Amino acid sequence: MAEWAPAPERARMLSFSWAGSYLGTALAMPISSTLLMQVSWQSVFYFWGFFGFCWTALWITFSASRPTEHPFISQEEVAYISYHVQSKAVNGSKVAPLRPDVFKIFTSSAVWACIAGHTAFNWVIYMLLTELPSFMKVVLGMELAASGRLSGLPFLTLFVTQTAAGMAADWLVKKGHARVGHLLPSDVWLV
Repeated sequence: MAEWAPAPERARMLSFSWAGSYLGTALAMPISSTLLMQVSWQSVFYFWGFFGFCWTALWITFSASRPTEHPFISQEEVAYISYHVQSKAVNGSKVAPLRPDVFKIFTSSAVWACIAGHTAFNWVIYMLLTELPSFMKVVLGMELAASGRLSGLPFLTLFVTQTAAGMAADWLVKKGHARVGHLLPSDVWLV
């Protein structure tokens, strides 16, 4: 992402790439429950296995490590990305690589706050992912097809809010209210 994300679009690109997993989950829930009800439980595994192979083929065909290596990108796009990527020299000088102080990283309260927040967020996501359909069926008495459709809603909400947060972060940076490095961590935790 470091070589692909121009500064004016960085938060949007990062939040959209993270949000893609939530959109996939939001779509997978109703599709899986429909396959389960209409075909068989095995069909869910065959369908997503086949989908995974197709996705991999598309990824191999359309992805590249750098804009200059991409087979389908125009020279204008390469020039735009190269101009706006912040890994360029600052004031005409080369940027020295950072050597992080690992002790300071792991004794930082901000790092531990991020670790705690991320752990709690993952716990909630995996509880929703694994237990929400069962809860809706057993406790609320919903049919599996209906619970599959509704189980995708929290993940659709995550997709929408995270994508909107990325756009808002880019807008704030463009208006000069913040730097990208300060907004991206809060963008991820906003949802």
